[in-house]
Amino acid sequence: MSDMNNLIKGIGSRNKNLVNKDENHLNKETVLASYEFNFEVDEDTIDFLKEQTFKLHRASNNFYTELGKIFTETQDKLSKSGYGCFVEWYKSLGFKNDSVYRYISRYKLISSFAQSERQIVEKIESLPLGLSYEIAKETCPSEMREKVINGEIKNKVELSKAMKNVKNE
Repeated sequence: MSDMNNLIKGIGSRNKNLVNKDENHLNKETVLASYEFNFEVDEDTIDFLKEQTFKLHRASNNFYTELGKIFTETQDKLSKSGYGCFVEWYKSLGFKNDSVYRYISRYKLISSFAQSERQIVEKIESLPLGLSYEIAKETCPSEMREKVINGEIKNKVELSKAMKNVKNE
């Protein structure tokens, strides 16, 4: 579990600066530009490695959304059945409270948008993970959430400053 988390975190940390500013989605050339492919292999193999690298980045963008979906579905099913073993279940798998509820909140935010709003979902999924967790909180004002989704706020530091400004006003 720890090795998987380290792999995903490493990929995710590179993803946060890989959003195409115009289209706000992962751009293959931008992803690949952050890596050096200086291996002593033929050009076909280099192309293959580049494609695999891009696939990893694309998969990591959806990974945390899928975790949130799984936890949400499980929580719903167990609560409807009257079983109170949700926390016990995910802890037995090695997950922590904070992580599980961040995944759930993020998933609920993403799933709150209709299919016709797929661009918004893609924007949220392409955000740095920590920033997406912050805007998924119920306490996040909708105006701040919109600024993040529209690209006006790009990281947690900017969000924190904007939130302080709103509080002071």
